[in-house]
Formats: sequence, structure tokens, C-alpha cells
Amino acid sequence: MPAYKRKKLTIIIWIVASVALILTGCGKDDAAYPNDKPVDVVLITDYGTVDDNGFNQAAWEGIKKYAEETGKSYDYY
Repeated sequence: MPAYKRKKLTIIIWIVASVALILTGCGKDDAAYPNDKPVDVVLITDYGTVDDNGFNQAAWEGIKKYAEETGKSYDYY
């Protein structure tokens, strides 16, 4: 097999493997979080908490205010 065909085949194999891995990671596994209930609005924080006197706290207070005014459920992770 010529080198250019081998290289082309290798690239195709890598693309197919990458797509397979990406699609595998897209599935939702509800069993991983059995106690979580669905919520309408979620804040995902960085290493800080929702009472860090910074961005996380400001975002959390805004989410709480919005959710309470509109009757939506809310939580943070």
C-alpha cells in the first residue's frame, strides 16, 4: 500500500474513533445522579461557593431573584 493511502486511512480511522468517543460522551446517565430533581435554572460555580462575596454570590442572588419572581425552580452545583 502506498504511503499516501496509508496516511489517508490512518486519518479516517482517527476521525471515526474521535466521533465515536464524542457521541459516547453525549449520552445522559440519570443513574449517576439519582437524588437530583429537574430544575429550571442552574448555577454552576467554579471553585468558590455561592457566598464568596464575588461573582458566584452575585450570580446566585440574581438567579434566586429571577426564579422566585417567575416561579421557577433553581439550584447550584
